This record gives sequence, C-alpha cells and structure tokens, in this order.
Amino acid sequence: MRDWPFIGRDHLAAVVAGSLTGHKAVLLEGVAGIGKTTVADHVARGLDGSVAKVRANHTFSAYDGIGLLRSETLEVSSFDPAGFVHAVVQRWAQDSPEFVWVDDVGQLDEASAVVLFHVAMNGSSRLLLTTRVGSPPSELVKQLETTGELVRFEVQPLSVEDCSALLNSVLGGPTASGLASQVCSRAQGNPLVIRELVRAALADRSLSSVSGVWQWSESSTVLRTAAELTAQRLGSLLAPSRRLVDLLVLAGELPTSVLAVGYSRQLQDLVDADMVIIENESAHLAHPLFIEAARLNLHGDLRVDRISELISLVGPIMAGPAQQLRMLRWRREAKQKIEPSELVRGLHLAMAVFDTATAIDLGNAAVEAGRTEAALPLAMALLYDGQLEEASLASKLAVEQASDEATRAFASVSGSLARGYQYGFGSSITDAHTELLSSMTDPALSAFVRSELGSALAFSGQLLEAVEVSSEGATSGQWWERVPFVPGWAGAMTALGRTDEVLQTLGQLVEEAGHSGGRSVAWLHAFRSSAALLHGDLSLAQTAIESFDECAYMAMVPGVAAVLHSETRGIAALWKGEIDAARALLTEAVARSDVPESEFRRVVPTSFLAIACALDDDAQAAARYAAEAEESASKFALGAGWVALAQSWAQACAGDKTGASRTAERGAQWAIERNQFHAALWCAFDAWRFVPSSRTAKLVSTAASHADGRWSAAFTATAKGWLGNDLSAWDAAAEWFTSIGAAAHLDLLKQRRAELLGSANGDLVVGSLTRRESEVALLAASGARNREIADRLQISVRTAETHLHRAMGKLGCAAREDLAMYQAELAARI
Repeated sequence: MRDWPFIGRDHLAAVVAGSLTGHKAVLLEGVAGIGKTTVADHVARGLDGSVAKVRANHTFSAYDGIGLLRSETLEVSSFDPAGFVHAVVQRWAQDSPEFVWVDDVGQLDEASAVVLFHVAMNGSSRLLLTTRVGSPPSELVKQLETTGELVRFEVQPLSVEDCSALLNSVLGGPTASGLASQVCSRAQGNPLVIRELVRAALADRSLSSVSGVWQWSESSTVLRTAAELTAQRLGSLLAPSRRLVDLLVLAGELPTSVLAVGYSRQLQDLVDADMVIIENESAHLAHPLFIEAARLNLHGDLRVDRISELISLVGPIMAGPAQQLRMLRWRREAKQKIEPSELVRGLHLAMAVFDTATAIDLGNAAVEAGRTEAALPLAMALLYDGQLEEASLASKLAVEQASDEATRAFASVSGSLARGYQYGFGSSITDAHTELLSSMTDPALSAFVRSELGSALAFSGQLLEAVEVSSEGATSGQWWERVPFVPGWAGAMTALGRTDEVLQTLGQLVEEAGHSGGRSVAWLHAFRSSAALLHGDLSLAQTAIESFDECAYMAMVPGVAAVLHSETRGIAALWKGEIDAARALLTEAVARSDVPESEFRRVVPTSFLAIACALDDDAQAAARYAAEAEESASKFALGAGWVALAQSWAQACAGDKTGASRTAERGAQWAIERNQFHAALWCAFDAWRFVPSSRTAKLVSTAASHADGRWSAAFTATAKGWLGNDLSAWDAAAEWFTSIGAAAHLDLLKQRRAELLGSANGDLVVGSLTRRESEVALLAASGARNREIADRLQISVRTAETHLHRAMGKLGCAAREDLAMYQAELAARI
C-alpha cells in the first residue's frame, strides 16, 4: 500500500498557517484519528521559519518535565519552581525557534505549559497546538484564551469525495461505484479508521481488485471504531514486537541506537506497519490510541519487568538532570536500591519541574533514610499538593533538625502556612511568626518573617497591627524588597478603606517591577485588583487581575489564578448588574476554591455568590451559600465582613426586607467596630436599600466617612440626597455611579429619587396606606406611644401596633423616628 497522501485538508492547512501570522497560538481540535497531527505536520512543513516539535502524551509529562522543551536542562540549585521556569524562559529567548508545534497539548506537563505560555506571550515563539476532543483540559489553552491570542479550528471528517480521492491514490487504481461512500460511512470520515479498515480488508481479502477496479465485499466482523481497530492491531503482534511497544509506551521515545542490538527487526516491522515513527534518530508510537490500548495490560509484574529492561537499555546514556529524575522514577517503581544522596538530589529536581508527586515520594524516602535536610523541600511539596497535615509534620521535623537560621525560618513559615490553610489564620499563626521574628539575627530573614507576619495579621483581621508591621517594608526600599510586604499591607489598608494610598503605592511598584515574575509580583497584581474593585475602578481591577493571571501562571499557582480570575470578574459583573454572568463566574470561583491558597478564603466568593443568587431570585441557593459563607468565615477574618451582606440578601430574596435591613445594619456596625470599613460601607448601603430610612442613611454616611474611593463618594451623595431631599446630591451620586459603570445602582438611585419627588406632592407611597394606617402613623410621627394612640383612636393596643407595623413597612421606615419625614403628607391625607 502506498504512503497516505494529504487529501481534503489543503484549505484548512492554509487558513491555519495564515492565522499563525496574526495570532500567538492556533489550536487544532477533533476526535481521535481525525487527522489533527497530519494537518499540523503539513502546516509546520510549510512555515517560513524554524519549527520545534513537542509531543506531549502523558508518558512524557510523567518522565521528562522541562526536558521536553530543550535538549539541555539547567542545573538546579534550589527547589523554587518559579525560579527554574524563569531561567528556562530566559534561555529560550536567547535561541528560540520561530514556531513550536505541541501535539496533544492537553497532556503537556505543567512546567512546560508555563514555559510555552510565556515564550508565546513575549513573542519568542508562536504555538501550533493540537488536542483531542474529550482529553483533559489544558491550562495552557485556557491561559492563551484569556489573552485573546488563541484561534481554534475543528478538524472535520473527510467528505465522500475526499474519501474517494484518498482510496484511488492509496490503492493505485479506480474503485467501484459506491465503495468510497461505503467506506466513508463505515469510518464516519475518520482517516485513521479508513486506513485501518483498508488494511484489515486487504488482509482478509474482502477488498480486492477485479478487472482493475477495487471492490469491497463488506464483512460484518470488521470492527468500527478507531480504538477497536488499534487494539486489534496490537493483539496481532508477535511477542517481541509487543514487548517493544510496551517499552515505547513507558519511555515515550527511545533512541534507535539502543534498539539496534536487540530490537532492530521488530522496530523495522513496526515502522512498516505504520505503528512506529522514527524522528531525529528516536522511535515513538505513531498514535496515542496505540499507547492507550497497550497501557491497558501494562501493569503489575509485567510493568516492573518492562521498566527493569528500560533501566538496562538507557541507563548508561541518561546523563542530564531531567533524565536522572526519570531514571529515579523507574528505579523506585522497580524497587531498586537508591542511595539517600540520590534521593535528595531527585527531590530538588522534582520540585524544580513542579512534579510534586515525585518530590513527595523521593522526599519521604530520603527522610526515612535519615536525610533530614529533605524535610523542608518535602514540606513545600506537600504544601503545594494540598496535604496540609503532612506538610505541618514535615515542617516541624525541618525546624527541629535545622542547622541554620534560614532553614529554620523557611520551615517554620511553611508549617504556619499549612496550619493557616487548614484551620484558618488566627492568633496561633501570628504568635508563631512573632516568636520566630524575635529570634532572627539575619536582616534579610527578619524581613521575610516580618512580611509573613504582616500577612497573617491582615488575614486574621488585625488590620491596624498588620499596617504597623508591614508599612515600612511595603513603602520603602527596592521594589523586590517591598513586594513581599504587599499582601499584609495592601490587604489591611484596603479593608481599612484607604484604597487611594494602596493604588498609588502598588501602581508605582508595578512600574518598577516591569515584566518581572514570581509569586510576590503575582500577589502585587492581585491586591491591586482587589483595591481597585473596592475603590470603584472596575477597569483597573480587570487589567490588574489579567496581569495576575499571567504572573500567577508563571509562578506555578494556576489554581489560585483561576479562582481570583473568576471571583474578580464575577463581583465586577454583579456590580454592573450583569447577574447571569456574575452567577456563572462566582459559581466557578467557589467550585475551584479547593486548592490550599484559596480554600481558606472561600468566604469571599461564597458571600458574593449568595448575593448573585438572590438577585437571580433563587432564594434557596442564596440561603445555602450564605450559610456556607458563615461556616467558612472563621478561617479568614479579613473576609468575614461580607457574610452579613450575603445573609441580608438571602433574607431579602425570601421576602423579609425588614429583617434583611436589620441584618445588614448589624453587619455594618460589626465591621465598623473591627475597622473593616469597606465591608461596613456595603452593609450600610444595602441596609438602606432594603429599608430606606433616616437611620440607615445616616449609617451609610458614617461608614463612608471612613472609606475613600468612588463607591464611598457615590454612597455618601446618595445618603445626603435622601436625608435632605437634595437634588444636587442625587445628581452627584448619579455621576459617581456612571463613572463606576454600576448600572444597577444607577437604576436604584433613579427609583429612590422618583419616590422622593413624588412624596413632596402627596407621594404615592403614602397614598398606599389605609386611612387608619395613616392616622396611626401620623400620631406616631408626632411622638405618641402605642397606648396613647390606642386611647385616642379608641382601638386596642394590639390593633394600633398592627396598623403601625404595616404603615412603617409600606413607607420603608425601620424606626418610629423615620416617620417624621412623612408627617406633612400624612396630615394632608386625614
């Protein structure tokens, strides 16, 4: 059978190639065997520039990490994955291919995905990606889509006409009428299935040439799916060839030089059968379906046997760091003896490529072998992996065995973080940091511990103390010395209502940091976004969270980035009045808050999701999420002020606006007492929203006096307009809400303004009262008590109380004194 030609895909290939000139990445997607790789290969061959190919099936990600991307691997002197990724990106920029083709991107390991994202975004290389429909979602693809730099193309099945041309070319002659339609229908236009059907039909002679025309006597026993056909092919292999397939499944690829002695014939047979491809003097299986089919039986003693053979085959040539790490994995699985020093080295390598599973395995083995210096990187791996209890124990061991101040400092902080993520940030965490700080003699280590103390104080709600500890560090020195103090300082200052100062300081830091990365810089953008959101600059909040997305991805914390990405956009959508979008985004934020660095602050997205559900008239969901927010508040006192807001909206959605107003009012007072003035401001405003009254309006003014920003100005003007029936104040409030983009608040303002304008001329709200309700309300507005009202109107006290309650509810009054503003209108009705 001749080589399979490129038929039916020319137009798609041309469009894909053209898209690569205008976008940083192109993604080809489709079902297994549809021809994604074939199209990508055709495109790659025609590109004007160098192309590096990366095959990303998960055997590679499990064994090679960053080594996928470069033939050389950097030496590792620390276990900071972000630092290692930075180094690889920088080296890549010095000598980069113009295009990188990544086959099966959904299986790409995390560290390599981070590198590729950044080399694409900084313009070093453009990406040509393929993925199978239904494969694991790719974080790389998600990140590229958020930038708008990714274009998707779906590879469609071949048409009958294309199938006919393909068969004529492959078979070397014409086909009988209807044969192409028959094959295309059976294969559903899938080129891989077509190839296997033809191969099987030729083998069993159901496809044959009669008088120079190819005809097919279709057999009912012919298998249909690509997976079934590839499994059948594997089952027909002789034992030595199948053994070689197993080795290729485990290794991903093998140099042809190591196969020349024992597997030369089998390798050639597999190449002739289109099951193996040789590229750059290395052999690999031709399609992921062969890998999946072979892996089904590759377990237990058989797997150990194959791994042992691999160790013998390639052990002598595994020289680079990434290859050494691969060899350690194989030796561990084969239960071979490994020296403790090798375990420690492997632990650091695994952390460098962010392979936490391997790091934990090697770290535990090293500690068991008496190498206690492995306890600290083991603790960090466990922390990254979310095994918080185990991380605390490893940190404790590292502190106990620490031979220097640095190890003790980092181990102690890691243990505190593990406990904070698990149980919440409170006095036990801040006390531990304080005690550690008092024992530090090295200035750099003291600064590190002080920055962590500031964060812990802010997260535990000790805002003034957090500012005191972190203010100097956040506002003086070089930018890289200042950014570690940002979480404590900016978190506390934002809650205190001082967003102007936060945005000014963080804006300067962003300029100074430039395009630098790392976790500290990522959090700089995150806290800038939070401050902008509460300040009322929704555009800046969006820009900052996009910068956080990129930096957090580089810093290997994509899970946290995903949460804050959805949370920030969800809250912004909520305040813009885009309820459907807000609910969807906040639902995603809550669902993804299961990583250690997000779970402890779950109270924030959950509170706002409760509000979104209430605005969506889903009382049951609003009540459920409000209850969840209350349960999680103890872990993150900095976000606890939002719980009352969630509860009040749940009550309002259930029809109890009076109760909702009282809950929000209590929440505002609680937040004011704890200096959480932005939370207090929102609680106060919504207390007024539910029941507009003099008391709630004054509470808004009180809370707003402690907070700056556009929201504070808008709420202040709203309260002023309500209290004094001041049209100029209403106009000012409208301008502020418009500048924010808060359409829903602008609508509320117009509604309240119309009510006030109506009340000046015999207001319709007052007109909704019955005569008796008006009489009772007027007497109460004049200062009469319930007994006096009952006596004067010759009704029972209980009846007077009922009429008064109904009147206050219709008028939106939370207290008797609020009735005074309606006294003239009430008198006019009687």
